Amino acid sequence: MLWHLQCFYEENTKRIPFGGKKQMLMLALGLWVEVKLKEKEWISAYGMPPFELPDLRFVEAALAVKSCTSEEPMEAYMLEEVISVNNGGFHKYLNNNSVIPHQFNDPVDMALANYLAYTQHAQYWLMGKMAFVTDYQDICRGKYHSRL
Repeated sequence: MLWHLQCFYEENTKRIPFGGKKQMLMLALGLWVEVKLKEKEWISAYGMPPFELPDLRFVEAALAVKSCTSEEPMEAYMLEEVISVNNGGFHKYLNNNSVIPHQFNDPVDMALANYLAYTQHAQYWLMGKMAFVTDYQDICRGKYHSRL
């Protein structure tokens, strides 16, 4: 059976094909990391810091598979929660090609970037050096500016 996976973007309504195995691995890893993300528990084991930790989450994701006959290639889509521009859009804090967070003039953004860099290191050690999240992006920027 052939797999044909695509990603759908709301703003231009285009379907972009991805290699099936790669996309399924990305989805599975995202769900696995969601369950395994324990950096706050790790911090609390050593005592809470004198500042409030941000309450972060991953976007919701699922795999949708289209029904098909045995002669048709199977179509599957990775579905992600739609984050609209009305929710503040994306704000990039870390890139997947560097361990150093992006530098910001805004101290709130810089604090969040440093916290996300910490979570990468904590995940790496908590996962036995097997996995960590890269390319963090903020989807609710206004929420954190009012809290930090």
